[in-house]
Amino acid sequence: MADGEKDMAMAEGDGRRFGFLMFHHYEELDLIGQEQSYYNLNPKIDLPNDAERLRWIRRLIDRGHIDQIVISHDICYQTRLSQFGGHGYGHIFQNVVPIMRRRDFTEAEINRIIVETPRRLLTFV
Repeated sequence: MADGEKDMAMAEGDGRRFGFLMFHHYEELDLIGQEQSYYNLNPKIDLPNDAERLRWIRRLIDRGHIDQIVISHDICYQTRLSQFGGHGYGHIFQNVVPIMRRRDFTEAEINRIIVETPRRLLTFV
């Protein structure tokens, strides 16, 4: 599913997204740090903010899908770099992880999402 499709599926309900996870697909939550709802590639879709993404991650964990969660921030434009006013490469570690802790994500859950799962997925040898 493309980002826009995933966000539309989130808005429509859980069934479609959870259905993909039953087949061992991964739920990749991109665009962490983008807090505006307008999605210029598909204006019919309202993008979730980081708080909504974290609520979705909690629901995935509660349903047993922690090993299928991947997050990223999509630094693809110069304006997303901190020196140009964007949230920068450190956003997940500097902002999102502390919010996860305040929302009672365990250190083990955080580690699996930001260290263990990416390590497993990016090991090609």
